[in-house]
Amino acid sequence: MKLNLRIKDKIFIFIVGIGLLLLLINGFYSKETKDKEEEIMKESENEIISGEVEDINNSSQKEGGMVSSQAKVFVASNSLEVSVAKTELERYQGLSNKDDLEENKGMLFLFDNYGNYGFVMRNMNFSLDFVFVRDDEVIDLKKNVQKDFSGEISSLRKYNKVLEVRAGWIKEKGILIGDKVEVVYF
Repeated sequence: MKLNLRIKDKIFIFIVGIGLLLLLINGFYSKETKDKEEEIMKESENEIISGEVEDINNSSQKEGGMVSSQAKVFVASNSLEVSVAKTELERYQGLSNKDDLEENKGMLFLFDNYGNYGFVMRNMNFSLDFVFVRDDEVIDLKKNVQKDFSGEISSLRKYNKVLEVRAGWIKEKGILIGDKVEVVYF
């Protein structure tokens, strides 16, 4: 039995096939993302239970001193108040699902080691600027990353701190690579 399909039928079958393939891929990645979220939550719960983290909302040990969950960051002659993300769970959640970010507010991400950590705009409701910091110096800037950006945000140079601020802050404040950064925890 020989099937004689018209070109329109072939195109229709092709499109349906691609659609089904995309649905399968999306289901796979959605499950992978959910599995990663569950893994991070379990790791954080285990840290709290085992006492590795003193208090996830208040403070943890870093470089011989206390790092609170709030700080004031000075970049060049500018300052802003930030929430500090120092655990894997806090870094994963970041500013996701927040309604807005007030002027001169932000989030500071701390890492124990230098690296090229990737950031994503997962569940973001506003656009961001990223300031990549190595110790006390700005080493890279990513401006006006849109809330629906689906790629990964990072720097080619290794860093141990990242400051997320509302989009336009870098330009408005004249932040440049090489600017000095100071963090005061409170």
